[in-house]
Amino acid sequence: MHIRPYSPPDYDSCEATSHPALTSAIPLVPYVYAIPYLFYSPDYCFVLVTDDSDIPKPNQISIQPTSKERTGNVVGFILGTPSTIDFVSEYASNYNPELPELELSTAVDILTRDALRPQRMLVGLESKWPAHLHINILPGWQGGGWGAKLINTLLEKLKGEGVRGVHLGMAEDNDGAGRFYKRCGFQLASEIPEVPQEGMKGAKWFVKDLQ
Repeated sequence: MHIRPYSPPDYDSCEATSHPALTSAIPLVPYVYAIPYLFYSPDYCFVLVTDDSDIPKPNQISIQPTSKERTGNVVGFILGTPSTIDFVSEYASNYNPELPELELSTAVDILTRDALRPQRMLVGLESKWPAHLHINILPGWQGGGWGAKLINTLLEKLKGEGVRGVHLGMAEDNDGAGRFYKRCGFQLASEIPEVPQEGMKGAKWFVKDLQ
């Protein structure tokens, strides 16, 4: 497998790879966690691509290439932005997606609101850790060290551009992801006394200094 910068032919696979276990709301997930980054921050998006010799684990979810320009299947990505404040401003000014109509559920309601409310990303961490990221790898390709490599790829780019820090959020009950982020050098924001907690309810937030 290898990591390379995102390019437009990867668009469909990045949408598909962003699906978590939100069964009733799966078609909405890319509109919140993937597409805005591909539009407004493509230089900070990287994809994990299979090579011909790669063998997935038995539980792999297959994503087939949708363009002759793609040389391998995209099975993971990392999407980020160096300035959350600037990203939110551009998102609010320009992003007005036509969302798919789905049967109403709690997950659908939450994601529909989130897709149209970029201010939710401003959680009080932006001054010291201005960048943020999202990462996902399909289940059959997890556990091989590629998550850490994806994170390092983005962080090295951010460091090289003088970005002082980065943050990310995750579901409160995702203990495995929390352990992974700590192994990658992130610190739980709630354990830092000077960090305001008001904007961070409903999720766990991790931060990492880059300079």
